[in-house]
Amino acid sequence: MDDKQQKIVSDEGFIDSIRDLGLTTTDTVNEFVDNSLDANAESVWITVKEEKGKIIMIIEDDGEGISPNEITKALAFGGRTTLQRTVTGKFGWGLSSGACCQSSRTEVYSKRKEDDFYYNYIDLDELKNSAGYLPATIKKSPFKEYKKLNLNESVESGTVLILKHLDRPDRKKMKSLVELLKENLAIVQRKFLFSGKPIYLNGENIKFHDPLMLMDGFDGIKECGKGEKYGEIEPIVFANIKDDRGNPAKIEIKISKLPVKTIMEKKLQRKSPFNISTDNQGFYIMRHGRQIAAGQTLHLFTRHPQLNYFRAEISFSPSLDKKFGIQTNKSRFSLDDDLRQELEKRLKNIISQIRGDIKEDQQEFEEEQIKVKIERPTISEEIADKARKKLKPSGYKPTKKEEENVKKELEKEKKEEIKRIKESPEIAEDQKDKRIKQIEMAFQRERIFHKVIDIIGTGEFYRMKHKGKRIDVIINQGHEFYKKIYERATQDPRMQILLDLFLFTLVLAEDIYFDNEEVKSFYNTQRREWSAIMSTFLEEAEKELEEK
Repeated sequence: MDDKQQKIVSDEGFIDSIRDLGLTTTDTVNEFVDNSLDANAESVWITVKEEKGKIIMIIEDDGEGISPNEITKALAFGGRTTLQRTVTGKFGWGLSSGACCQSSRTEVYSKRKEDDFYYNYIDLDELKNSAGYLPATIKKSPFKEYKKLNLNESVESGTVLILKHLDRPDRKKMKSLVELLKENLAIVQRKFLFSGKPIYLNGENIKFHDPLMLMDGFDGIKECGKGEKYGEIEPIVFANIKDDRGNPAKIEIKISKLPVKTIMEKKLQRKSPFNISTDNQGFYIMRHGRQIAAGQTLHLFTRHPQLNYFRAEISFSPSLDKKFGIQTNKSRFSLDDDLRQELEKRLKNIISQIRGDIKEDQQEFEEEQIKVKIERPTISEEIADKARKKLKPSGYKPTKKEEENVKKELEKEKKEEIKRIKESPEIAEDQKDKRIKQIEMAFQRERIFHKVIDIIGTGEFYRMKHKGKRIDVIINQGHEFYKKIYERATQDPRMQILLDLFLFTLVLAEDIYFDNEEVKSFYNTQRREWSAIMSTFLEEAEKELEEK
């Protein structure tokens, strides 16, 4: 029998195992930002850079700093400082676990007001050889040690964390990692960013991202309008549990229906920051203003394309962590059964109702699109068709093979449109046959000018394309002309008609000389030149007009 006493924690085994706690780079960065905000930081600076093939990460803040006597506590698993609040942080594992999961060595410099910087570090190899004991804290400034990192020397107090080698990054390429961190911080820390506390990543001030599209100032709202706050839901109040201010703890819920028709009209479904998909529908869980989970069903609904425009936010204070089953890694949680039932009671009918409303919006949009295709041409197209007969004939003379190809292309377009209708979950089954007949009629109708809004990869603000007798006038949705002029003109039908005719003028002039290779080459070159010049002019105009 082995009577030898053994510590419950094996030094080397524990050190190796904590590397596999599962905190990702984004988890780690958010844990560090949480600590900064809990220390009353007004700003956080994050730097990710590559040196000699190694990725270094630096997180700085201007918070209250850590007392030199308590830096080892902050580094220890489960250790808490007297300044640490039981607010965003909870278990005292955020700094230590994040550092160990992502880097074999992490250095900490911290400064209180009217004091010097003090220094300590976690080095996993050293911990194995020292029976798990941290080194003594010493007085040391990071500025002399890391002159090349351009650290913020002007702070009166704060903390600097340096992960010497990010050896388990979420992305191997630094550019991709920086982009991922930017996107993640924009949504996870949106409440703090919205409150005016900036987080900088490699010098860039991160803009907040609101998945519900309800927060004023969100770029997505500027592009297609606010979400619709859906109903007033009574908070769930726990009279016997107090929040950090001593008030009864409560869970607040808000639901948003995104602007369905506008997003569909502008084809923004796949575009960030809208991210319209089954993965992003549902509940966003906010713990003390910090998102810990996104796109959750909470077993309250089954994912369906008609719920892609449904977003909800559930907010609670750390005093309700048990109800949410919050773990050391705060992104892992498990709802209390009683709480799940209470949420189901309040939300099940509302979710069913919002699904019905979204379906109705989608169907209305589809009907409007069908009408555009089957009804008479737009006023601008009609005007151009009439005027075309009075002008020089087209220089485009298609060969028999080209005519056959156009016919095949149009037939392919028709089949794709019919297939889309057949497979669309957004169109009621009893409406599909009717719409298919309408599409077939639309493709039989002839017109000369046909306006198309699409993305043109070359960056030109417009382009023309022959389809038999028809000329497609393609307006580039990605060019500044569309964003700053054409799209705004949609509010004034008369102005839109005039802009259409302006574009048809350019197209028709090009079409008349289509058989002249020299003139054709001129237009191909000039179209790119005009587009580049216009883009520059519009960008400068926007700056001037904003200043005035």
